[in-house]
Amino acid sequence: MRVFISAGEPSGDLHGANLIKALRQKNQNLEIIGFGGTKMQEEGASLLAHCDQLEVMGFNQVLLRLPQFIRWVGQAARMMRLSRPHAVVLIDFPGFNWWIAQKAKDLGIPVMFFVPPQIWAWAGWRINKMRRLVDRVLCNFPFEEKWYQERGVDARLVGHPYFDELNKRSLSPQKLELLQGHGGRKIAILPGSRRQELQSNGSTLLATARNLRAKYPDVHFEVACLRPAHAQTMSELGRALQLPHDFPIQYRVDCTPEIISKAWACMSVSGSVSLELLHQALPSQIVYQSSAHLIKLARIMMNCKYISLPNLLAEEEVFPESFDYLDLTQTLTNRMSGWLDSPDQLEGLRNRLKSLWSTVFHPGACDRAADEVLQMINQKQVQRAG
Repeated sequence: MRVFISAGEPSGDLHGANLIKALRQKNQNLEIIGFGGTKMQEEGASLLAHCDQLEVMGFNQVLLRLPQFIRWVGQAARMMRLSRPHAVVLIDFPGFNWWIAQKAKDLGIPVMFFVPPQIWAWAGWRINKMRRLVDRVLCNFPFEEKWYQERGVDARLVGHPYFDELNKRSLSPQKLELLQGHGGRKIAILPGSRRQELQSNGSTLLATARNLRAKYPDVHFEVACLRPAHAQTMSELGRALQLPHDFPIQYRVDCTPEIISKAWACMSVSGSVSLELLHQALPSQIVYQSSAHLIKLARIMMNCKYISLPNLLAEEEVFPESFDYLDLTQTLTNRMSGWLDSPDQLEGLRNRLKSLWSTVFHPGACDRAADEVLQMINQKQVQRAG
């Protein structure tokens, strides 16, 4: 059996790897090909391109990379035509994955979207494309399944695969030991997993840290970076802000769960990591800055009240959000100061987050998604035989 999986960024690579594990538990005779990252490779996937090469944000970057994207899509189309995978599974990354879906659809290969794009939030008009190109959407949340079904899309609730990862995750004693040091209150800074997110949000987060340190001498900061290049970028932004040589901040690579577990509060760029913050009941300020035209466009397209998943699940702002193209340093400083001045308020928020997590936590998404993929393959084979 052959399955094509297309994931275009680190979170998708993680979910793709866990899906491959679940599929292999149900079918040992499985070949995986497509787009992904190191984690999918470790599970035996043969990649046409690594997701580091696919990483892109912003209209200008898309235009610059368009010829390469077209070549990759053409390569995928040729591979699908020659090897005829039994199913194509797309994981988020809609701009690129729509093209992959079209090529698969042209060849009569069933297409499934696992961790689908949040078109219910940002681009409801894309429902026609989803209905036309995708045979089944594997939804993360109950409200998402309902939204798709009401619009005539075959949608099945499997849950969010991040729950699986959090359920089995163990913290590294060695990394936890690195985080000991410093007394006082530790503030986590999560600047995002994409280069453009760091460039757009990093200076604001670090400037907020500088403001907070001037007011609260006991606080220190841990910056969670996905890769060494990200740590270097954040360090360079810190130097550009002229942070003092002895400023209490560390830029750590591949240490995010441990940093979250030890933090007193957090400032984070919006993303799926917000589910991990909810899992750890860590009070967090959510920020997302970008260029003026992208933020204005997003506001026009936005169909929901919040940008953070925990807030959408709670139907209230449990994680305060700051979403703008203007400098958000003072807004973040004021909000974090309110928490630093009110430990009792913060403890009440932690209890609220624990209660919300107990309500929304449903592990087993990858296992259920694997069942759906195999069921779709069997269904299509029966139809062809008939």
